[in-house]
Amino acid sequence: MLSDPLRSGEELAERAVENYRENFDSSPEVLSQAPGRLEILGNHTDYNNGYILSIALDLSVVIAAGQEDTSPRRLSAWSSGLNERVEAGLEEIRPAGDSWINYPLGVLREIRKSGSRLPSINLAIESSLPVGAGVSSSAALELATAEAAYGMLGGRPTTLLEQAQLCQRAENDFVGVPCGILDQFSSLFGLRDHVLFLDCDTLD
Repeated sequence: MLSDPLRSGEELAERAVENYRENFDSSPEVLSQAPGRLEILGNHTDYNNGYILSIALDLSVVIAAGQEDTSPRRLSAWSSGLNERVEAGLEEIRPAGDSWINYPLGVLREIRKSGSRLPSINLAIESSLPVGAGVSSSAALELATAEAAYGMLGGRPTTLLEQAQLCQRAENDFVGVPCGILDQFSSLFGLRDHVLFLDCDTLD
């Protein structure tokens, strides 16, 4: 873990804002953040309605986001970690091959299905989470995308659980990863200096 997570988060936010301005020639409207997680118990137990124990990390994804009135509507996302800017249409939201943009794209599709109208959206993404290391960088990206979208558009789900389930559906149905709710739930409900327990059968 990082020795100074608060400072690390501030640095990620500063870089996200700077990269947003460089890539989109404007200032972002919102900043969002979501942490990764480590599982103590939960490998294969979440989608089998078992128990999970997990902790949220002080490593996270930070997104600077803004919207535009352009036609056709599109998602444009810059990832500093991958040194790549990718765009995808928002008129008919479809998977963009095997690109990482499918994670935020799937979240935006679920938000649109819930009744929100999507404008063109820009994202500048910073992360201190290693990719492919089993610390839920994809779930953190999904949740940070959802937080950014709700900050700009409104229409937030009634409960945090519904928000976690929305991001899980994005990963299951759009990205095609048959994960349980461990990652999204841990990222959204994790508290500093606490271990999170979830009964995946009752969602208590």
